[in-house]
Amino acid sequence: MNIKTKLSIQFTLIVTGVLFFTSVLVYYFSYTSQVNKFRDSLLESARNTANLMMNVTEINSDLLKKIHQSTIQLQDEEIVMTDANLKKIYSNNARYLSDITIKENSQARYLSFFALGGKDGVCYKQTYNGSEYCVFVMARDKSRDEDLAELRRILLWSFLLGIVLSILSSYLFSQRATKPILKIIKSVKEINSVKLGTRVDEGNRKDEIAQLAITFNEMLTNLEIAFK
Repeated sequence: MNIKTKLSIQFTLIVTGVLFFTSVLVYYFSYTSQVNKFRDSLLESARNTANLMMNVTEINSDLLKKIHQSTIQLQDEEIVMTDANLKKIYSNNARYLSDITIKENSQARYLSFFALGGKDGVCYKQTYNGSEYCVFVMARDKSRDEDLAELRRILLWSFLLGIVLSILSSYLFSQRATKPILKIIKSVKEINSVKLGTRVDEGNRKDEIAQLAITFNEMLTNLEIAFK
């Protein structure tokens, strides 16, 4: 394998690694941001439910259910409110929020988040008149799934396009990088016992290739003196 091919492969691998790492980083931060944003919405819904049940005397379970069913809800929203013994005192559209799910996710002291069945959930605890109540809210973040699917498509095509561009760039880069070496090789091949006075182009006399040419010219000078 010649130097040109090695340089092309190494350059392509480096660019591919950078693109992959950047894509993973972008996807991770985008996913984390959307999850946290949706969790804030769940927590707000839980707090509103707790405040309505505890602080508004006119509100009971039936009226609160009508409010939830008539107002704009999160996608497939489920709400359950329990007392300190995890006994349900309010429930609306509860499917995944079974007794087992409630028990498993009520261990946190104040607040905890969980996921089940493609839904995100929150357990929010609030104390009222010396008694502790738990509010569970679960919902599906449909917009997040759509946005992340679109982001994956964009990152995939960007990654593939970046690889193609890196291959082309690495080929041009390797050609340019090896051009001075090929020039030295061509000059050396033309030198023989009759042309010992010929010298290799030393370029800018600063970089490593120029130093190689200078060293080779010094060797030619010594050979020419010895030959004479």
